[in-house]
Amino acid sequence: MATIAWAPCHAANCSEGGGKALAIGSWTLGPIKADETRDFTFEINSSLKKPTKMVEGTIWFEDALGRSLNGWKLDPDFKVQAGATAEFVLSLGKLNFGKRLEHLNRDDLVATLCTEKVLYDDGTKEEFK
Repeated sequence: MATIAWAPCHAANCSEGGGKALAIGSWTLGPIKADETRDFTFEINSSLKKPTKMVEGTIWFEDALGRSLNGWKLDPDFKVQAGATAEFVLSLGKLNFGKRLEHLNRDDLVATLCTEKVLYDDGTKEEFK
């Protein structure tokens, strides 16, 4: 499970490099659980040349017209191997979910991952501006 924080910006603010470093390959939305949470499960594809140790990034959802629905910070301890795919699970309660996000047709939703900074396993850092 992921630790989440609401992110107050918009996917359009993502740099071109930050939008390509890590990308959402696919995602699913699980059913409402007994504790009234739902899990988003994301497959995240890395185009990075080295494995990550820490990541600063935000997952955004927009509607088909480009309006931001909500954004959540990626767990800073998210790890992915270079050129590989890793799973990220985001567990959200009703208050963190957003009304439109739950009710829109999946075809009318666009999920984007904006990567701001990466700390690699070798200790080097990269910032995407």
